[in-house]
Amino acid sequence: MTALPDTVMPEGPLQYQDVGLSENENDIDLGFKYVALRCLGVSALTASLGIWLLPVTPGDAAIQLVKLFLSIALLIGSGVVFSALRAVAGPEIQIDPNTRRLTILERGVDGKVKVEIAHEIDALEEIILQDHLLTARDSHGRPLLAIPISDPEVERAIRNVLSGGYR
Repeated sequence: MTALPDTVMPEGPLQYQDVGLSENENDIDLGFKYVALRCLGVSALTASLGIWLLPVTPGDAAIQLVKLFLSIALLIGSGVVFSALRAVAGPEIQIDPNTRRLTILERGVDGKVKVEIAHEIDALEEIILQDHLLTARDSHGRPLLAIPISDPEVERAIRNVLSGGYR
């Protein structure tokens, strides 16, 4: 099973700096955490629905109330676990309109910045926002990023930066 990030890197992943762990150990750790969280979320979701299969004596309102609260807690817990899975996404892209810089941040498992690569927007050979997809190439013509943009407000802000509206 492979988890694809929201950000697609056309030339492969960013090159990591040495942080003490080999890439294989880091991949195994991330893969195990992803599978464990996924199993936990599915188990909590199944348990929140399956708790209603347990028989209860008719007229026992206290047990029905306990089942209701437990079911709601498990349902909320599974939602929290699934949202945590989405939080572990690909690199973060920041566009600073004041300094006209595009920064790519890659975070480690602990949330600290592992790699930070900054590019001047004006020094990039090509940066295109077309069909809700932002693509950029460096001065040597190598693809830097390709990101789907779904929010119209974010797309409008990026178009404003690219047209020089923030200068």
